[in-house]
Amino acid sequence: MPNIVANIYQKKQVEYNNLINKLKQQIRIISFFRLIFFVGIFVAFFYFYSSSLKLAIISSLICLTIFLYLIKLFLNKKYLFNFNSYLAQINGEEYKACNHNYTFFEDGNEFIDKEHDYSFDLDIFGKGSLFQYLNRSATLLGKKRLAVFLQNSDNSISEISKKQEIVSELSTKLDWRQKFIAYGKFLNSEKNKSINFSHWLNSSHFFSNNKLNKIIIYVLSCLTIVIISLAIFKIIPYAAIAVTIVYQLIFYTFFSKRINDYHNKISKYSSVLENYSRIFKHIENSDWISEVIRKQVDLLGNNKASNATAKLSSLVGMLDTRLSILLGFILNWIVLWDLQCIHRIEDWKVKYEKDINNWFNSLGTIDAFQSLANFKFNHPNYIVPELVDKAFVFKTENMGHPLLIENERINNDFSCVDKANFTIITGANMAGKSTFLRTVGVNLILAMAGAPVCASKLQFTPVKVFSSMRTDDSLQRNKSYFFAELQRLKIIINKINSGENLFLILDEILKGTNSKDKEIGSKAFLKKLIKLKANGIIATHDLSLGELEKEFPGNIKNMCFEVQIVNNELIFDYKLYFGITKNLNASFLLNKMGII
Repeated sequence: MPNIVANIYQKKQVEYNNLINKLKQQIRIISFFRLIFFVGIFVAFFYFYSSSLKLAIISSLICLTIFLYLIKLFLNKKYLFNFNSYLAQINGEEYKACNHNYTFFEDGNEFIDKEHDYSFDLDIFGKGSLFQYLNRSATLLGKKRLAVFLQNSDNSISEISKKQEIVSELSTKLDWRQKFIAYGKFLNSEKNKSINFSHWLNSSHFFSNNKLNKIIIYVLSCLTIVIISLAIFKIIPYAAIAVTIVYQLIFYTFFSKRINDYHNKISKYSSVLENYSRIFKHIENSDWISEVIRKQVDLLGNNKASNATAKLSSLVGMLDTRLSILLGFILNWIVLWDLQCIHRIEDWKVKYEKDINNWFNSLGTIDAFQSLANFKFNHPNYIVPELVDKAFVFKTENMGHPLLIENERINNDFSCVDKANFTIITGANMAGKSTFLRTVGVNLILAMAGAPVCASKLQFTPVKVFSSMRTDDSLQRNKSYFFAELQRLKIIINKINSGENLFLILDEILKGTNSKDKEIGSKAFLKKLIKLKANGIIATHDLSLGELEKEFPGNIKNMCFEVQIVNNELIFDYKLYFGITKNLNASFLLNKMGII
């Protein structure tokens, strides 16, 4: 990454750290005066009590009012302190990422799928993966959506164009993206609550739409309040209060187990919902140019999502009042407080249940795109690939692998045009064949996700990627390595026969058999792929495969990575050349290491 990007992050980190220090000092001062006025509540009362009870009460109330205001001010400053701490952390992490240290980002290990069309072979997920390099997800929803973007290479030109449009606009909104991530960090600190909350959203209703229960709750509550009022004015005896409370207790006891279970599912979600409200409002209150983004924002309604989640946060907070034994006991005996709260929460759920999925889908989509936008911002020298509406085009100049350090990376040109076009790449061990295959695959996946690519030029036609580079045997499934590989190749043929347009990335196929059998089988398989008009690239040590170029001059071309021995040392330039490799290095290394 250019130094200018790293300097931006470093400067912003310093600014936020300075602001944090100011907030820390303000919090200390507020805490000091909060203690003073708390003590003042009692001191003022006892000081003025002897001379005037009225003055004692007024002075205590003034101290109490100031104390409560200072608590509110303290909580606000504390939130700002945490928010700006997250922003400082975000910029510090991005600065490290500019220096190619991105190990602290989540790696998406849970998305590893050895049976996937390409993600396992191309190191899309896991430690040191493309996902870990890209991932700046603020929410679990965004993390999952980003994984889907990288797992699905079946996109149309119009879909990819829309993705490029979103990434382009978001990449210009650095402060907006960082605040978005900062809001998300509050959610991540309560990740388990967020996960359980989504389960609650999809759970059945507490009252099962039984209107009679709701009527009884309100009638009993109103009746109790009326009876208490009448008893206070001595219109009816106080014993009447006990009668209504007993009836309420009986009714409450009938639901008590279900109330406890319900509360356990949604307990203490008030802060989670408040943070969702903030992040929704952050999206809703921003100005968007892209029509594609505006459509996503429209799904949130006109501040509907933020206001609704804030309302639910308040309702859940009211239900959490039952955690205060004394207050909860009094409120439930007078107005069936728990059931009142649950009734209102269920009404909220009924009112918004058709909108909830749209809100969170929109949030997850925008979150995934802001990760790709961050990638674009961090790499201003990367280019937006050009979409080509032809049978097939993949043509690139100065293409490199984005995970390799820039000043150490060797870039190459490559092209695969029209149907039934295959490139055979030969080369010595460690010459760069497998890395190049992954370079092609990763940039193609980035391109179809709407992200920029590590190249000076790239033209491509959307296509499904399929690879066969790593194959595991399995004792548990009684499957040999060779049979597992054959199954992988069979999937390729089945997909092509079913009409799927594939770009194949193959590395040393049929490794599980002898060299002669491998040669015959590999040639036959490549001929089959040409006949089926497949496109792709294959790396191999089998130089005899290069002979197919003469048989299929318009369909197969040979390219290679060469190695040179200079002053008894191996020299790799990692440059891609036309033709079949001429130099080998296995015997040289065996001799140099004293093995033979």
